Amino acid sequence: MKYCYGNWKLNTNLTLAEIFKNTPKFDKIELGLAPSFPYLPIFKEKLPEHIKIGAQNCSTKLTGAFTGEVSVKMLKELKIDFVILGHSERRHLFCETELCLQEKLKICQQHKLKVIYCVGETLKQKENDETISILKNQLKNLTDLQNVILAYEPVWAINTGKAANPKDVKECVDFIKKELNNPIVLYGGSVSSKNAKDFSDVCDGFLVGNASLNEEFFEIADVLNKS
Repeated sequence: MKYCYGNWKLNTNLTLAEIFKNTPKFDKIELGLAPSFPYLPIFKEKLPEHIKIGAQNCSTKLTGAFTGEVSVKMLKELKIDFVILGHSERRHLFCETELCLQEKLKICQQHKLKVIYCVGETLKQKENDETISILKNQLKNLTDLQNVILAYEPVWAINTGKAANPKDVKECVDFIKKELNNPIVLYGGSVSSKNAKDFSDVCDGFLVGNASLNEEFFEIADVLNKS
């Protein structure tokens, strides 16, 4: 089994329901999409059952006076299938720390919600040959991998059109698998239908950004299905 998930970030709109309502089913691929919060119940209802629907974030809290937060309990009531945690945009733009992410991971696991947990280095860290040490630090507290999928996403390759070198990705994926006793590891970072085949042999699937907003997502899944 391989995995092809799409992260729609702040790009969700209702026209996407028309594009994805006829999403093909692939024998060897688990498909998932992560719309923005307001659209979750809409896409859960409109899209085929073989597409997992996930959230892009969740709160560390279950209930209380926390304006603007969305809890795991709410996601479970909507029958949401997974949540993305640790994305670099959450880490860097919203200052989410390792401690914060561990709290979110723990509460997801307590409520049996699948997690796609993102890790990866910045361009400066890569240029300073710090990639492995950064990954090691991001992975060190992941002692319980129940219902967790890892996603290696080098920050400098996200939303830039500059995908990483497959050889470098393999090195990082292999490190993550060795460090955490062989978990499922996806690759994310400017994945497209043109480069999907190059990466399909070095990881267990993809976390796709821009290319998941149109039919190219189906092409990427098809490449994985044939790999």
